[in-house]
Amino acid sequence: MYFAKKIAPVARVLNRKSPNITNKEDWISSFQHLLKRGNALKSVPLILHGEVLHVKELTSLLFIFLTVLVTSLDCTYRAWTIYSRPANEVTLRDLIIELANFVGRAGTNLVAWELLLRREQWSMFFNSVVKLDGNLKRNLGGSRFSPDYKALTRFLYIAAILSASFPIFGTLPQQIRDRHQRRFWGSRLLPRSIYDNPVIAVLFLWYELRLNFVGSFAVGLAGSMIYSYMQINKIWLSIVENGKLSSYPLPIRERLELFSSLKILNVLQNETAALFLWPIIEYVLLAGQVCCHVMVFRFLSSVQPSLFLMMEAVIGILMIFQGRCIKSGAEMNAISTQFKNTVTQYGTRFEKKVAKSLHPLRVNVGSFYCYQKSSLTTCFQTHLDTTINVLLGYFTA
Repeated sequence: MYFAKKIAPVARVLNRKSPNITNKEDWISSFQHLLKRGNALKSVPLILHGEVLHVKELTSLLFIFLTVLVTSLDCTYRAWTIYSRPANEVTLRDLIIELANFVGRAGTNLVAWELLLRREQWSMFFNSVVKLDGNLKRNLGGSRFSPDYKALTRFLYIAAILSASFPIFGTLPQQIRDRHQRRFWGSRLLPRSIYDNPVIAVLFLWYELRLNFVGSFAVGLAGSMIYSYMQINKIWLSIVENGKLSSYPLPIRERLELFSSLKILNVLQNETAALFLWPIIEYVLLAGQVCCHVMVFRFLSSVQPSLFLMMEAVIGILMIFQGRCIKSGAEMNAISTQFKNTVTQYGTRFEKKVAKSLHPLRVNVGSFYCYQKSSLTTCFQTHLDTTINVLLGYFTA
């Protein structure tokens, strides 16, 4: 009864009437759906009040901060258990399962810290994406991009559903099954009589659920903002590329104005996401996908059916996110470089000067590289090779 009363508010949030995305004119509705669910569960440091704003209420900030801090301590404990465990006492099966749980929690925790500590920058970035898209729709018209907007809306809607449902239907049943494993600090630091007390057991499950909600919504929110930028940028960059709006050609001067607007937004995106978020995404996706694939291929019997289904759904949407974002980033660089060359060759003297002052659009990943045409192939090949090497290590162990 206690657990049922505690889970009821969460169930009401998940069962709210979902927006009919086929009748919505804007992709913003699906993002609002995600943000409102995160706010209802006190799991995100951003709020919706006409536009996306960062949370200023001290109580809410303190609540989220303590949750993220506790998650960090929990990750530290899990890392210590993996490191300190004697090699002759651990099988590859147990190691992969523990690593998968650690990578998932640590990765989502890093994203949660990123959103919390730089919430003002993220709110400003997303509002800039929305405002630029709205201005371009009014000035240029966006009706011919309806399929692209519908695809973006569907992605954001699925991200909202998975962010809210994964902690309940994915990790919670596995936690109930494995609650006596080493990775749960209560099973090692508390006497068994106390840890197995029904009230304490429910409190620990609620504690785990709370940590998972913050991490899940952090990843869903950050991924949705980045994905929205990449797809919106791709939509309007297509006009710069082909030089046409509907049935009539667009003068180079107007294409330059559009390119300049996209360049300003691109600079803001790199300042916001390039330093920490993109590297986090790259490494966590690699480690997470490899661990999940190995678990599915070799240790499926150790995974709850609900967790398996949720893992496959999350991996699927992450691969869509990864593929489309890397591809869009590579196309962004190639198209903008070609456009600069075109203006330099065929534009007026003034247009040539403007083009020379603009750098190509690019998505930087850390301080080392940006997405190029070979990045997607390299990324998938790295994931495949690493998975194969781990599986071969299992057979030869």
